[in-house]
Amino acid sequence: MSVGGAKTLRKPAALISTAKFLALMKRASFGRRVVPGAPADPINGYALVLAMPGWINELLGHALPARLVKEAQLIQANLLVHLQYLDDALDGQSQAGRGNPAVPLMAAHRRLARLFPPADPFWFDFRRLGEEQQASARWEATGRHARSPPFDDALLRAIAGKAALVRWPAAGMARLARRPPMKERLDPLLARFLALVLLFDDLTDVEEDASEGRINAVLCAARDCSRDAFRFYPGIARGAHVVCSKVREELARLKREVPSGSAFARVCEYMSKRCAEVEESFAVACQVRLAGHMAATLANALRVATC
Repeated sequence: MSVGGAKTLRKPAALISTAKFLALMKRASFGRRVVPGAPADPINGYALVLAMPGWINELLGHALPARLVKEAQLIQANLLVHLQYLDDALDGQSQAGRGNPAVPLMAAHRRLARLFPPADPFWFDFRRLGEEQQASARWEATGRHARSPPFDDALLRAIAGKAALVRWPAAGMARLARRPPMKERLDPLLARFLALVLLFDDLTDVEEDASEGRINAVLCAARDCSRDAFRFYPGIARGAHVVCSKVREELARLKREVPSGSAFARVCEYMSKRCAEVEESFAVACQVRLAGHMAATLANALRVATC
């Protein structure tokens, strides 16, 4: 369901440009298939993930040179393609077209191997992230066509695990900057932020996820949301309000935990404002869908009555 949003907000400088976004994705294995052209929404989940290495470097006091930040972004691009193929396989669809998810993953590994020798403790952290992601995929698969879990912190942690691999800059860049203890601060920040980014995706995918029996945060927040249109659309409108309220609450907390004026803080502020627009658009879309269903139901009843 298209929910619009962000039409009145200016793109923050803390995000990468559309041209740089396309250049990075085209250099990733199968990247052209996943992102064949400029995205309809320049502030999308991919763009946020690609910008993360720059935010991390700022939080590390700009300890790493620009070339290493760019290398981290290229690694992120390959991991994003890998995750898209895994998500397609889990959902039984092919948004990215044909491709082997192992290819972009190996491309990311090769680039990481140039930065970290085989015995480096970084690889323990990277394997841990891979295990977290696999656990999230199992959780999502077993939850298919099952009763929606409650909308709580456990759900947010499970959702964040869907993109665990792209959190590697927290541990990796901290080690490259010779400040490995910073991982303990940076990784939770990225995990929480990624969960909020994925909640935005659930607002867009709620109708399709409901039809396919997938776990969706909006449906979890709505609780017992019937597929009858007269109950479904008011239900997901309530669920969207709960989700957006949680997103704004968590973004405010994240913003307080990083230096004022930092790129991460500016993006949190932008996303909070955007959330208000998205929620409003979502409510309008639900009203339009419900009105259309009511009109169709009335027209059908009139046809039956006049037969």
